[in-house]
Amino acid sequence: RSPAMRGAAGAAARAALALATAAAALAHEADAAPDVPDSAPFDLLELRVPGRAVQAWSLAPSVSCPSPLARTLLVLSVDGVPPRERRRANGFACLPAANGGSPASEGGAETAERAPIVPSFTLPIPRDVVGVDSADARPDWPGDELLLVAGDGLRVLATDGSGAVQRVAGSGPLPLPARTRAASRMPVAGRCNGRDELSVLLPTAGGVRWLRLRDGARVELALPIESDYRNATAEPPADAPELTTATLAWPALAMADDDGDGRDDLFALWRFGAWVFRTTGDGPTGFAPAPGGVLGPTRRAEFKPFSDEEEIRHAASDVQIFARDLDRDGRADLVVDRTMGGMLKSWASTEVHRNGGAGAETGDAHVARLETQGAIAGVDVLDLDGDARSEIFRTLLAFNARQLLRFVATGRARVDFSVLALDAGAGDGLRETWRDSVSLELDWTTGRIAGVFPDLRGDWNGDGRADLVLPDGARRIAIRLGEDGEHGAAFGGTAAVQPFPLDAASIEAADLDGDALDDLVAFDPRSPDGRVFVLRNRGVLPGTPTAPVLRAAEPDEPR
Repeated sequence: RSPAMRGAAGAAARAALALATAAAALAHEADAAPDVPDSAPFDLLELRVPGRAVQAWSLAPSVSCPSPLARTLLVLSVDGVPPRERRRANGFACLPAANGGSPASEGGAETAERAPIVPSFTLPIPRDVVGVDSADARPDWPGDELLLVAGDGLRVLATDGSGAVQRVAGSGPLPLPARTRAASRMPVAGRCNGRDELSVLLPTAGGVRWLRLRDGARVELALPIESDYRNATAEPPADAPELTTATLAWPALAMADDDGDGRDDLFALWRFGAWVFRTTGDGPTGFAPAPGGVLGPTRRAEFKPFSDEEEIRHAASDVQIFARDLDRDGRADLVVDRTMGGMLKSWASTEVHRNGGAGAETGDAHVARLETQGAIAGVDVLDLDGDARSEIFRTLLAFNARQLLRFVATGRARVDFSVLALDAGAGDGLRETWRDSVSLELDWTTGRIAGVFPDLRGDWNGDGRADLVLPDGARRIAIRLGEDGEHGAAFGGTAAVQPFPLDAASIEAADLDGDALDDLVAFDPRSPDGRVFVLRNRGVLPGTPTAPVLRAAEPDEPR
């Protein structure tokens, strides 16, 4: 789910529940998946994992599959309750075509009622592991491996059924107590030093530890860590029976070119600013030398702070920061989106700080600003149309009398979308290239959006543009394709409607068969039935190449 959708839709659900706790349930339990008509853009494939599916992503192609480009789908699942939860990583390799024969069926013949597909492998996640990632960490092992992050460091776990485990020397210890519940991905692996070499960034008490996997070279990077501790206070309730309650938040990490030298630099983005570690392209690590073993940032940029009144209620505010190139000059600009408030008083602002060559200036030095009163907002910043220039996709949820009446009377909330492009000639520095709104149904029993969160991470027709997925009534989703509008990046009308197998779901986009068309993975992270659905792209949406060309993923392609 996208951060823009998550903040706005989550606030809408909480507000509606506060106003009408006695509202009737809107969710409908149903075990059978819907029939998929021939006109639907996706075919349906059902998988099954033990317990609740909580996260999914794809691994590198499996060498054991008939198709050399077929990716393995990894699904994290949890069953049981704390403190005895069981956590697993489930892999599905060589998934069959949804409308064809299953390898498990007799003779490969097509079956009208195919049993749910079970995992090709299931690996237990040890109790001390706090996060899971994947990468080709051992080139001498087949496929991708799982990276398990724990307090004693990093472990590499084979996915080929051998059970091989390698502890990575120099990766620990880490200040990470074992988690009490759930399982999730911790994206620690990547090319993090401006070079084409795999490394990891591991949380430490003072920031992160950069570690190159092939030889164990490491650098300690000092980062800002936002921390809160709840102890006994003068405000009621004053009692604090526990020793302390702590919340630690490491900054968001992003790779982008800060100085225009063609190498990505490391950005640490947090509530109060951006710290940038420029990569050098030379030396043993690719970073500047670190006297004393700890490397500080090349430069720091501070953001304009919230007011005293707003910081007292800091939990009612949110800040999103993105390092993206908005003007196609090869340098990363900063987009800072801030929202504050609740039902009676709220505001949202989106600012762009342009990188003129020495790094994006912050504080009041913005080149574009959009502010809205009486609403909360969130943004995604991404290249919607493939022109190497990022756009801002803004989601706005108004809080006013009309919206409150809509919550109570209909169980729905209106959400406004817009696409904004940096334009010095526009009044506020941003040119609106597209605008629309949707009415999202709230599931009063669970406090969630019914159906799916609007999502634009997939390219469903393979034209290089981001496409939009929206809920469209009970157990249906609509596809709106990206297009070149009159003023820039835009989305067309509904191109297709797809029956959907779940009342509420998380979705992911992944090209599982290497045909350059994204497939859709859907599951309900609150349901214990373990149902996971793959909606296989049939290649029938407008603009789809008549014969999609199978392609192999690049070694550093995000998955």
